[in-house]
Amino acid sequence: MEGWRGEKSTGKVRPIPSVRCLMLSMSQAVQPESYHDLWVWFCPPSSVESIASPTMEAMRSPRDALMDKCKATVTDIGLDAHKSSNMPTGSPAEQGLLALPKEALETLGRLAADTLALRAFSPTNSLDPTGDALELLERLDRELDWTYKKFYEFVYQDLPYCWRQLYTDLSLLKLSCLVASSPQYDPPSPASDAPASTLLSDCDLNKAVETLDKALILAGGAGITRGRQSVECFLQLLEDAAVDHTKSDNDSESRPSKRPRLDNGPSCSGSWDSERSFPRSRIFEPDLRHPVETFHQISMQKFQQYMDEGTSRGPNGLLPFVVKGLMNDWPAMTTRPWRKPAYLLSRTFGGRRLVPVEVGRTYVDEDWGQELITFRELLDRLECPEAPKKSEVRDDGIQKKTTESIDPKPVSYLAQHELFTQLPILRNDIPTPDLCYTSPPPHPLSRELDKPETPLPLINAWLGPAGTITPLHTDAYHNLLAQVVGAKYVRLYSPHDTEALCPRGEDDQGIDMHNTSAFDVGVIEGWDELPNGEEARDEIELKEFRGLKYWECILEEGDMLYIPIGWWHYVRSLSVSFSVSFWWNGDHFISNDGSAGEDSA
Repeated sequence: MEGWRGEKSTGKVRPIPSVRCLMLSMSQAVQPESYHDLWVWFCPPSSVESIASPTMEAMRSPRDALMDKCKATVTDIGLDAHKSSNMPTGSPAEQGLLALPKEALETLGRLAADTLALRAFSPTNSLDPTGDALELLERLDRELDWTYKKFYEFVYQDLPYCWRQLYTDLSLLKLSCLVASSPQYDPPSPASDAPASTLLSDCDLNKAVETLDKALILAGGAGITRGRQSVECFLQLLEDAAVDHTKSDNDSESRPSKRPRLDNGPSCSGSWDSERSFPRSRIFEPDLRHPVETFHQISMQKFQQYMDEGTSRGPNGLLPFVVKGLMNDWPAMTTRPWRKPAYLLSRTFGGRRLVPVEVGRTYVDEDWGQELITFRELLDRLECPEAPKKSEVRDDGIQKKTTESIDPKPVSYLAQHELFTQLPILRNDIPTPDLCYTSPPPHPLSRELDKPETPLPLINAWLGPAGTITPLHTDAYHNLLAQVVGAKYVRLYSPHDTEALCPRGEDDQGIDMHNTSAFDVGVIEGWDELPNGEEARDEIELKEFRGLKYWECILEEGDMLYIPIGWWHYVRSLSVSFSVSFWWNGDHFISNDGSAGEDSA
């Protein structure tokens, strides 16, 4: 989905998933007039506040905290679904669910009522639910599919907030239904001395995490009173309950047949040193004919001075360069090593967390697509990728194909994803470079190409196996690309050569691809075959392209590459690679009415 890619507008839209017709049986529905009494009887609003009491929080087990949070959230959703307002006021986020059609609110209210009627949420633990739990989950899935289909009626940035909040609230209902309907959450019978289980089954736990991550990735965790904060709270409660369950297992003589995999810590020594690292082998390493300049560290003052000089440095203005030594003390490079798969698993709920990946050679190929997979699955694909054809390197450093008959297969690439918003625990491993707090110059070609100044740097993750490719493209921000794991080859062209680089127009789906070049560097250099459906470039254009000056580098672990705004760059991973990009800009934006920012006078 376009929303996965954030600022980047060059992704292709994933096909709309098939959606079954929504068939709600009226015999299962609770009459609207009885909703409010039902909420008060089950869990009056005052009890929601008592549930959140810090004193009670410390006394409750993770299991009880999770159950109480589910009950409070379902109650809150039900009450919100039945608030009345003649004319919603305030911002879209403040209006929340009230901006939805009446039918959607009534459906949400029925689903909340039926979730709260499950036996685990009943005060007596004896009230029969309005429908079988499995049937309720199917109804929730159908409503989630129907709501997600609504997303495709809008350009993602224009998607009304209320639909995103509805998707988030439906996800929270599904999570609560999974928790309440799990056999392992059935209370013990009065005649039994056996304690209730403290965790969902492994299968239900996977479904619960997937449901919450979809709310974050697809809907942005929309909602002021619940939203992202509730999703993150539930994820933490689930993990706490899983850890508590594992500890209980270790203290018990009887162990469950299938215990959830957590991978929550290092070896017994307390260090990650003994854990296996990603393979460091490289598929090839081209010779550098036009290397960028390299510095060993650089102060914030020196960097600001460099940018202030701007076009006075020559016809190409600011040039890209590599900085070494700025990442030596990063936790991601030392005590919390991203090069260790076990560490990454420990920070992603045992690899259960869901992430969006690109599947295919590059996002401009016809067979390119996107999918959501678990982090564990992504790590498996990194180390056992469906790699492109094997190749060899000529004496001049150019890679060429062998005659070995190996069909090229697509690779999976977590590309330009706001991973650290989704997983704040990983954000603590990478301090923002001081260089991002300088005041950079505007776009060298036109102030109209500048975007509004970002209050904080935009941070994205890039994780994939050897052979992942980002086509030759340009961005509307200054960029610091930090290489945390593995190595990448980067080639750069000046923004003054934009016309000769033949920017693409709109693709067949109407997506603006103007920031991506029509030239495939890998094909032109002989590293790749021409993709299916692509035509070879005109010889005159190719001759002009080959005559353009370019800069290049191999970004090693611990290196940081500065890419000035507007510079075209092609990126190719040489090994398993984990990179982080920091985008920032200055106050140079000019609005449609011609007004400029404060510092542009």
